[in-house]
Amino acid sequence: MKSRYFRSMMLGLTLTLFLLLTGCWSSLEINSRAFVNIMLVDTTDNGETQLTLGFQLPNRMIPGQSGGSSQTSGEPYAFISKNGITLSDAYRKIQSDLSRKIAFGQAHIIVIGKGLAKQGIDPVLEFVQRQPAFHINANLFVTQSKVLEIINAPTLFERFVSSILLSYIDEEVTLNTTVRDFLVAQYKLGDALLPELVFKNDPGLKNEKDKTWMGSGGAIIFRNGKMVSPTMDSDEMRAALWILSQIKTSVVSIESPTDGKIISFFLEKMKTKTKPRLEDQSAAFTIKSNAEAYVLSSESKIDLSNEENIELLQKELENEVKSRIQKAVGKTRQAKADVFRLGEKFDWKYPATWKRLQPSWRKLYANELPIDVVVEIELLRTGGAFQSIKDKSKF
Repeated sequence: MKSRYFRSMMLGLTLTLFLLLTGCWSSLEINSRAFVNIMLVDTTDNGETQLTLGFQLPNRMIPGQSGGSSQTSGEPYAFISKNGITLSDAYRKIQSDLSRKIAFGQAHIIVIGKGLAKQGIDPVLEFVQRQPAFHINANLFVTQSKVLEIINAPTLFERFVSSILLSYIDEEVTLNTTVRDFLVAQYKLGDALLPELVFKNDPGLKNEKDKTWMGSGGAIIFRNGKMVSPTMDSDEMRAALWILSQIKTSVVSIESPTDGKIISFFLEKMKTKTKPRLEDQSAAFTIKSNAEAYVLSSESKIDLSNEENIELLQKELENEVKSRIQKAVGKTRQAKADVFRLGEKFDWKYPATWKRLQPSWRKLYANELPIDVVVEIELLRTGGAFQSIKDKSKF
């Protein structure tokens, strides 16, 4: 009896394993799909929505091969753009011109143009939510130029523009803001901070005629889902990275307190915590940042073997970082946009008080909210020289 039961169990397990090995998880073949890896959204001059999808071209992925033998040329990607009354209308027009079914499973980048950013990006979030294959951890970027400028960006070190943008995030060059972050923010005030892309003509592109150089800029503030002024410059954007704990290392330069010459420091092990507290029956916050540092380069005559000089430099470095963080916070207060989601942190700890403060939170955040910034940096290493090499060469 036990032997028969064991054989039946093994037979059932074997049949289950065979079902898992079929490999058929969808009725749509891969060869019938067009894979999107970047989505560009903007508005036209006449108020329509402009949708541009960037596709990988598998038949051009392997240089010199297409269909196994014939030669091929051209870029391994293509952009297709259509205008419509709505985003879905533009999407339908793109699909109607393709021989393959559009697939969003590999779409990891969404770039928003200035026109749509001013109107609000709710239509983009709505569209993404209704596409089951679209990852909500797709990264958002915004540009104050026309979004189609990105098509002319040269891909010198990467095969796809999307790879360049993902590298900006991986290398901690710019903010990491996803669709998910924006959706979570919508449950409160809809405020967020998006990384900015800038485009400019670069005469240094010798072999890339008619190309526009693309780079990371500052950051764009969104209030209630819409782009507002002012914007953050690059230094303020990097300070925002500090506040959001999206950066682990950085290089900061200050003027020497002795002779005004530049000293650069490499900062590592950077950590930031934002703590809410009650103060006079209202909200208050402390933003505390810690880091370790060592001297990267020095043009100053200051003697780095002197302990008092080390403490002096450490204090100057802390003040510089503190000033940058305060400027970044100040920009968001000017915009009346709680992009660092302080209100959400306060709600978690003091829900009853938050319920009372929430109706007037924007006004409180912009004008009255106490936000203390504390920076503690430990200068551990001065490098192999205690004085500038330039200064030593004079002797």
